[in-house]
Amino acid sequence: MITAVATREPLSDDEAAWLMKIYTLRKKDLFYAGAFRCFARCMPLAFTLVFAWGFLSGEFWNNKSTVIRSMQTFIVVSVGLSFVITTIVCWFINTYMIIPYQKDALCGQKLRISQKIMAKEYYPVTRQYFFRLEHNYEKLYEVDEDTYNSLNENDALQMYQCINSKHIFGDNDDVTIKFFTMRWSSSRY
Repeated sequence: MITAVATREPLSDDEAAWLMKIYTLRKKDLFYAGAFRCFARCMPLAFTLVFAWGFLSGEFWNNKSTVIRSMQTFIVVSVGLSFVITTIVCWFINTYMIIPYQKDALCGQKLRISQKIMAKEYYPVTRQYFFRLEHNYEKLYEVDEDTYNSLNENDALQMYQCINSKHIFGDNDDVTIKFFTMRWSSSRY
């Protein structure tokens, strides 16, 4: 039985540059532009929540002289709630989806992992080759045709994975950022 064995290896300059590029693009798209998009999407939710709370508690309709003051409070509380939700979402995205790439690029190490191949799958329509691995059977790991033909089920597949972000380097290494896909050529190894 093959178990996942991880050994640390140095990160090449190209791999570190690739991780920093992912970090930079994610920070621009997910954090800076994402904060505005998140705030814009949280506003209707916040307005709905605050209005429902005010309407159900009778805060807005107690007497006619407080309607204007209640509406001003309604807007201020809604904007404040949107800002709080946006801050929490952006903190989560930055902490778990952006910063790990920078940490990986700066630490200068990657993990070489040996994992057992549980199943092989080929899709003739798209001409793609996949392995299902022991520790993450639900996920398909795409490989090239030569790797697919050279390994069988129950063999060990050597993968290179980042320590913090869990990004897996491969021949088809790509990252989707908003409207375009970056591809890293397989000639780096």
